[in-house]
Amino acid sequence: MKKQFDRFVLTSLVAQSTGGSVYEGVEKLPGDMTRPVLVKVLPALSKGSPAAEKRFIEEIRVLAALAGQPHVVTFYGMGITDNVPWIATEHAAATSASILGATPAEPRAVARMIEHVAHGLSALHALQPPLLHNRLHPGSILVCAGNYFKVTDFGLASPFGAEPTLGLETIRYAAPELLNKEFGRVGPAADLYALGHIAYEVALGSKLHKQQFPAIWADATKPSDASPARWQAWHHSMPTVVPPAHEVVRGFPSSLGEVIARLTAKPLASRYASADELLADLRSANPPGVPTAATPEVAPQLAGPPPPSRSFVRSTAPSSGASHPPANPGISGFASRQPAAEAALPASAGYAPPAGERFYVRLRDRTTGPFDLTVLQRMARQGQLSRLHQLSIDQQSWKPAASIEGLFG
Repeated sequence: MKKQFDRFVLTSLVAQSTGGSVYEGVEKLPGDMTRPVLVKVLPALSKGSPAAEKRFIEEIRVLAALAGQPHVVTFYGMGITDNVPWIATEHAAATSASILGATPAEPRAVARMIEHVAHGLSALHALQPPLLHNRLHPGSILVCAGNYFKVTDFGLASPFGAEPTLGLETIRYAAPELLNKEFGRVGPAADLYALGHIAYEVALGSKLHKQQFPAIWADATKPSDASPARWQAWHHSMPTVVPPAHEVVRGFPSSLGEVIARLTAKPLASRYASADELLADLRSANPPGVPTAATPEVAPQLAGPPPPSRSFVRSTAPSSGASHPPANPGISGFASRQPAAEAALPASAGYAPPAGERFYVRLRDRTTGPFDLTVLQRMARQGQLSRLHQLSIDQQSWKPAASIEGLFG
C-alpha cells in the first residue's frame, strides 16, 4: 500500500487494535527531506463524543511528559486531519512480537527487554499524578536501533486506582486485580505482571509456552480460539501456576527465571511492588564483566510409552561424589541451576506424592506441565484430567493418573 495522509506517505500497516491502527511511513520535511516514522491513526472523532478526544489529548500529554526518556518511544508530532486524530513517533524496526519465535529466545535478549521496559515503566509510574500503562503486550514494546526496547501505546494509561479500560489483546497479559477489583488495588504491580508474562512467553517460545496453559489451548487450533474469557479465568485462578522458565528450558539461568516468576506471581504480596524494585533485583543478580551464555537448549520432550518396568523418579540433591556438567555462567551473571541426580520412587499401586512434587501430564503423546497436585486436582474436578492420562516427574517414566493418591477424590 502507499497512501498519502496529511504530510505522511503511509507504506504498510504494522498493527491494528481497538485503540487505532499503526502504519509505517515517511514524513515529508522542509528542504525535500524525509524521515521514517510510525503513524498511529485513531478512530475518527464524532460529534458528541468528548471522551474520544480527551483520550487522544491524554495520550499526547503522556508522550510529552516522558520526552527524553530513552526507553519510551520518541514523540514527533500530532494532529487531526479530516476529523481523524493521529500521532507520529519514531520508526522502529519491529515490536517485541517479532522475537516471539517458536523456540526459546536467548536469555540475554529476555533480560535486556525486562530491564529496558522496566526503565520506561518506572518513568511512567513516577509522573505526577502517577500513571499505569494498562495496555502492555508484545505489540506495545518496540525494538529500536541498537537493540533498544521502548514502551509505546499509552492510549489507555490511567491514574493509580482508577477503573481501567482494557483492550481484548491485553487480557492475555492482564493482572488479576485489573480484571476484578476483589484481587486488590491496581498499581504498578499490574504493569509488571504484564511484563512478566511477555518475558515468559519470549523465554519459552510459542511451542513450549502453549504447553504450560492446557486449559486455554487444549482444543484450540488457532490463536483466536484462546478467547479472552479463558485467559481471564486463568488469571483469576490463584492456585493455577506455571513452572519457572528455568524448569522448562534447559540452560535458562535460574536467577532470571526466578525474576520472571516473581513478576508473574498472582498474589500482590508476592509480586514486585515497583519497577525500581525489579531493577534493583536485576542489578544484584547481574554483576558486570560476567560472560554471556549461548542460546539455551530446549529440554527434550520424550514421546512414546516408557518401558513397563520403570517407576517414577524424582530429583534429589547429588551426592558429594557425584559428577555433573560445569555450571553455566548464565547471561550477564544470572546463575543456572544444574540437573539434580535421580533416585527411584517405590513402584506402588498408589503413590502419595511429597509436598511440592510437580508432574508432567501426557495423553496420546501430548505433554503439558509441570503442575503441582493442587492444580491437577482442580483439573480433574473440571474434567480436564482423566484416568486415561499419564503422569511423570521427569518425562521419562510414566504412571497412570489413577495411581496418584488423592487425585480423583
